[in-house]
Parts: sequence; structure tokens; C-alpha cells
Amino acid sequence: MRSLMATNPEKTHIPRLPAGYVPRRRLDRDWPGWRTKQLVLVTAGAGFGKTSFLAANAREGGRRCSWLSLDEGDVDLAVLGAHLREALDAGSPRADLERDPRDPEFPRRLLAETAASLRDGEERLLVLDDAHLIRDSAPVLRFLDGLIRYLPAGNTLILSSREPLEVATLKTRCQGGVAELTAHELEFRPEEAADLFAHRFPGARLERQQARRLVAQTEGWASGIEIFLQLLDGSGADAVARALDRMGRAGTGWFEYFAEEVVGRLDLSMRDFLVRTSLLTELQPEICDALLGTRDSRARLEELARRNLFTVATGGASGGYRYHHLFRSFLRDRLPRVLDEKARRSLLRRAARLFARQGAWAEAAEVYAEAGYVGT
Repeated sequence: MRSLMATNPEKTHIPRLPAGYVPRRRLDRDWPGWRTKQLVLVTAGAGFGKTSFLAANAREGGRRCSWLSLDEGDVDLAVLGAHLREALDAGSPRADLERDPRDPEFPRRLLAETAASLRDGEERLLVLDDAHLIRDSAPVLRFLDGLIRYLPAGNTLILSSREPLEVATLKTRCQGGVAELTAHELEFRPEEAADLFAHRFPGARLERQQARRLVAQTEGWASGIEIFLQLLDGSGADAVARALDRMGRAGTGWFEYFAEEVVGRLDLSMRDFLVRTSLLTELQPEICDALLGTRDSRARLEELARRNLFTVATGGASGGYRYHHLFRSFLRDRLPRVLDEKARRSLLRRAARLFARQGAWAEAAEVYAEAGYVGT
């Protein structure tokens, strides 16, 4: 059970908004109605701005918000229970873990304790972000089914996921109503793209026709619009037209094409920093320094976040950051081009040791395997 004892406090902090976040006024107007429902399902693919939108509205309406960013470890009901206790301030997360999850009564007791924690007199939102990571765990889905059934009045459960969850029974048992947000609601409209452009380039404006074209070519995808803005070599209509033409020529591979250009504009040391630290899921400055043998990781991460280069602060007391998952995947794919095989394996093993030192055993095992390490 030792591997279950380590909990990551960053998981229960409401994420900080990206430096360039612009309120989604259209969605914000509808939020008061959504937050009164018992169950809110937010389902859209990667990069649609689900987390940012929820984080921006989490404290609106005067209700307390408990937040839990799920990861692969939460497919284990005992691990999920520990993290829920931490998110709900229901005592030490260790308490759940010291019970034997093999006990047939464990799920029922966990459900009863969670429901009791939500009956503390405070109406609250409970946000489970990245819920697609637990969609194949039958015990966890049964637990969520029970939680909806016994959710005290005045509380709202929000499940944010890249993929639809098997929640048909949840919907039918939900007496307090269900709100569903999909990619269609989260897609940027032309006027919202224009608002984002004006925020990023004060004093400039995106012409109406260009805004419509940008939204059409990106299909309103928030990450696509962001990387388009990073690509611009000016804020005038001519610069926008050139970038739109290049996007059209790039075809379906435009994200990789433009990400390559954005990274290519950075100096060599920053490019190297990005690629090497993409091995880490959480970017703690001191961990990055240990991985790279440097002392300037905090300044680099602050600069990347300030420039909206797909780097966001995680919101915890430790001052950590993370890369947007699509950007991180893009950077990791570049690793073999930056390092030869021996250097790549050495870096992977160093990262695995750092994960193990933090108690992140699953991540350590994954990176060790990628490095070709075979334990005994």
C-alpha cells in the first residue's frame, strides 16, 4: 500500500487561469443556470478550454468549490477516495487508505463518508476534472452512480471529460436536473475569437471576415486559435491574412506545423528546456533544475506562462506549472531528434528516479519502461 500513501496536493487546487485568459461572456451568462443543477456534464475533446472555463467560474455564485484533477491512479477506488477526502477537507487522506479496499464494505463506507462530508451545511460544487481517465473503472463508475443518488440537496457534481462517460443511470437517478455542455457550446464564435485577439493585441482588431475564417479553419477549437495567435508576426490585417493562408496550406497537420514554427522562434536554450522537461507531468522548478542540472527553471517557466506558450501555473502553494497536454505530446515527440539514444535513456532514467523520489510510482515505472530499464 505504500504507493497509495503519496497524494499530490496540486490535484485539489483550482487551477490558475492562463495569463491570457479572456472570459467567455456567452458561456458565463448561462453558468448561473447550469450551476443550480445536481449534475453537470462537460464533454469535449482535448484543447476546448473545459478546465479554464470551469476554473474561471468555480467560485461564482457564493458556493464553495471542491476541485479534484483526476489522473490514471484514480481508477483505484481507494486512491480516489483518498483524494476526495483531501478535496473535501474531510480529514487526512491517509484514513481511507488504511482501510482494506478488499473489504466488500469499503465502497459503501466510502460513499457514506463522502455524502456525509457534503452534508456539512455548506452548499458546494464538486468538480472532477479529466474524468475520462476513470471511464473504464467499473468500481469508480458505480461509486459515482451512488454519489449522485445520495448527493445532498444544494450540491452540484461536475464531471469534465474528453469522452462521454457511461452515466445513463446517473442521469435517470438525478433528481436535481442535469446540464450538459459539449464541444458545440465550448467552440469559439467569431466574436469571441475577436475578443481574444483584441486582448492579446491591445489597440488592434480582428476583421469580421477574418474572425469567421479563423473560426471556420480551427472549428472553434480554443487551442487552435491560441497557436494561431502565437504564430502571427504582426497584428495587422495583412499579417492575419498571411497566417490564415499558411494554415489553409498546412491541411490537417496544421497544429504540428504551427507548433514547430512557434518553438522554432525561441532561442536554442529555451527549446532544449521545453523538450527535456516535457518528460515531467508536473513542472516543479526545483525538480526541473534537478533533471537538467540548472538553476534557472523557475524563471524559464514564469516566462513561458507569461508569454502564453502553452504553460500554465497549477495553482498550488508549490508554485508548479504544467504544459498543455497537446503541446507536451508534441514536445515529447521531438525528444529523439534532440538527443541520441544513450542521452535520451539517461534523461529518462533521471526523470524516473525523480518521480520515485516524489512517490509517483506509476509515472516512475512508465518512464523506466520507456528508458528500457528492466527491474528485478
